[in-house]
Amino acid sequence: PPRSAEVPADRLILLRHARTASNAAGLWQGHLDSPLDEVALAEAEATAAVLSGLLQPARLVSSDLQRAMATAAPLASAWGLPTEADPRLREVNAGAWEGLNRAQIQEHWPEDLAAWRAGDDVRIGGAERMSEAGERVATRLAELAEETDGTLVVVSHGGAIRMAVLIMLGIGATHNRALRTLRNAHWSVLWRGDSGTYSLEDWNHGPNHTTAPAAHP
Repeated sequence: PPRSAEVPADRLILLRHARTASNAAGLWQGHLDSPLDEVALAEAEATAAVLSGLLQPARLVSSDLQRAMATAAPLASAWGLPTEADPRLREVNAGAWEGLNRAQIQEHWPEDLAAWRAGDDVRIGGAERMSEAGERVATRLAELAEETDGTLVVVSHGGAIRMAVLIMLGIGATHNRALRTLRNAHWSVLWRGDSGTYSLEDWNHGPNHTTAPAAHP
């Protein structure tokens, strides 16, 4: 994928929020409204410095959760754009698993966790399936892209972006391990064709490629 040229105007840039303390501690977040930690603020600024040098988008939209909105803030400042908050771009609702680590989930829901690890489309914490979150986000992304004349930048969440991209590419939610979860403060690039079909041009790109991928959304 191209790395140095400007991103053309018919692209959709999907950016995962920067790190939170919950990410660092290995906790499931889901719809928990976790703030960015100090490391994340630097991540967000570094990502904004790179992306603002590559493109001037027509529109910036973010999940309404504060970790996404705070990641979008330096981009909004650099581009002189408002950040539109949209709850439909939230991460998968993880229900009873939110705020827990893997050991705690294993203790109370070992069968569901084993099924999730195997790639089964279970209800996370008894709430939302990954496929449902993917459909929710993919539907909204397609609507936003259709409404936007020019490059669209969206700040969202690792699991939600991965599932939405699989659906938009026609791969489908059943192949939910076909893409690794985006690293914090990294992005993907989708090209939207005249027919409304999408092609993946870049995945897991960012200012720092040394950070290990997150183990879960």
